[in-house]
Amino acid sequence: MIDELIVKIVDSMINTDIISKDDKEAYVYAYTITLEKVLTLITISIMGVVLNRFVNIIIFLCTFMFLRRRTGGFHLETFGQCFIGTNFICVIIEACDFVWLKYMTLVMFLCMVSVLYIICVGTVNHPNLALNDGELMESKKRARIVVVLEVLLTIVLCIVGVDRTITGYMAMGINICALLLVMSKIQSRMNK
Repeated sequence: MIDELIVKIVDSMINTDIISKDDKEAYVYAYTITLEKVLTLITISIMGVVLNRFVNIIIFLCTFMFLRRRTGGFHLETFGQCFIGTNFICVIIEACDFVWLKYMTLVMFLCMVSVLYIICVGTVNHPNLALNDGELMESKKRARIVVVLEVLLTIVLCIVGVDRTITGYMAMGINICALLLVMSKIQSRMNK
């Protein structure tokens, strides 16, 4: 439904000579990603307010999205699937924090493993991105810088005694990003 609406908007832009027909796929992709992000942020923010975890989920989203933008990783086929998948991840993170916050040592250990994995892999080149070799190397470099900065911030916040809920949500953002990278690698091997 949303995909069809975006295609109609882009077709209208082509018909009124706002954009070239050659650019249709790029515009559909860009608008889909933008709309998905806006709707996801609104939905997740509402869930955060309802579950009384608004600040925590914003911390998770900032950590996750800032890194995910640079690493890529597992992608679902459609806007709807991606929207549901992202919201599902956030609901699980929010609703189950009473469990995983009890095991912060494990969460932080997994975070360190995730950081090492992201440093090794950097970025996964998804067909929708179609990065050339130079762009891929630059993206890998940026992903590595971002993950190192995020984990250093998490460590500093732990050292200065910031509430472990905050550092836990930051660590989970890194962990989920690494998990999506692993899933993408598995998916690409299965498709070969």
